[in-house]
Amino acid sequence: MSGRYNNRRVNLMETVQEKKEKLHQLVDSLPPDRLEAAEVLMEQLQRETRVAVKDGKLIVRLGSLWKGVEITEEDIAEARQEMWGRMGQDEP
Repeated sequence: MSGRYNNRRVNLMETVQEKKEKLHQLVDSLPPDRLEAAEVLMEQLQRETRVAVKDGKLIVRLGSLWKGVEITEEDIAEARQEMWGRMGQDEP
């Protein structure tokens, strides 16, 4: 199975490389007055996805997932009670 996985990964990487080359061709074909708009669009996409690659692996930053959420000590204590509160009670 690992051979099949590696083949899929290679095919995915080839596809990614092909897409990057196509994007480069598209940017090269733009008139100079449209390059700034393309740059703004690419920066917006980058901010929205917040995806990075390190050692060939995708890294997704989920920092904004918790934006505006405040977790208190009481919240943690309640969650622990829900998880562990009945542990051992069902045993004879």
